[in-house]
Amino acid sequence: MSDMVTPLVSVIIPTYNRAVMTVEAIQSVLSQTYTNFEIIVVDDGSTDNTRDVVAQIDDKRLRYIYQDNARQAAARNHGIEVSKGDYVAFLDSDDLFFPEKLAQQVQYLVEHPQVGLLYSGYTFCGKQENIKTIHYATLSGQPIAQIMTRMEIATPSVIMPRHVFDIVGNFDTTLPGVEDLEFWVRVACHFEIASMPEPLVEIRVNSINPNRNVRRRLNNTLRVWDKIFAQKPNIGWLEQRKLYALPYYLAVSELSHLFPNLPDDINPPLVLGICLRVLYYYPFKSAYHKVVWRMIFRMILPSKLYLFFHSIWNRQQSESE
Repeated sequence: MSDMVTPLVSVIIPTYNRAVMTVEAIQSVLSQTYTNFEIIVVDDGSTDNTRDVVAQIDDKRLRYIYQDNARQAAARNHGIEVSKGDYVAFLDSDDLFFPEKLAQQVQYLVEHPQVGLLYSGYTFCGKQENIKTIHYATLSGQPIAQIMTRMEIATPSVIMPRHVFDIVGNFDTTLPGVEDLEFWVRVACHFEIASMPEPLVEIRVNSINPNRNVRRRLNNTLRVWDKIFAQKPNIGWLEQRKLYALPYYLAVSELSHLFPNLPDDINPPLVLGICLRVLYYYPFKSAYHKVVWRMIFRMILPSKLYLFFHSIWNRQQSESE
């Protein structure tokens, strides 16, 4: 990239009780081939030694800000408000940038000033579960329904021009866990989205949480759907109906993996209600139905009888493969 075009990039890293991983995230930014950046670490009320370990990093481009615990969206918003960059990038404290991440994305945005959000593919690593997969970025234009359906935009892969926030605002702090999805759609309602297919970041997951709050995430996702459709996007009635089936389906799918150790706030009537919602909103999706009906049988059949049917399903699946 020409020396004449080196806009400042603000990299915002929210963190909470991840001292060691926060340092690793910071080092992945300091190792960038693109060097005109500032790093803003927003400590969301950590009780560990995050402040001390960050203070040991001697680089004038690094800023540390402490706030009382208000969750990740509020921490990102705080970082946006104090940042000075022409572009804003996000990095969660347990994830990593690849060395060419900023260089490639800044060059793209300089050459495509109409783009309001640029994201890339990513690698997904689960250390304890020995998982490593590659996810490629595919969306472009103003793909609102696709953003809602695929949910493929990883926050650490995103970089955005500063002026976008002036138009669309910041992250909605009332939607914990799904605030990023709602924000991407809001951006897509006003600006062009672009993607760089290859992975430029590593998403790291250290363990799978067996106590996921499925009910809260379902309710928040449905609130996001209501908020999106209230803006009257160019999505037809049938497509909207299909999209309303998706949060319920994802909840059923997640519960099927947790069964029988369901979270405390999940009971059989609620599970059956979620299943029926999937069938009501999207009665013609066979892939959904397989998961739904298995979950229904799990809930209503005696365990021995369910295991009998389960063995038959597995045998039929093995024979078909």
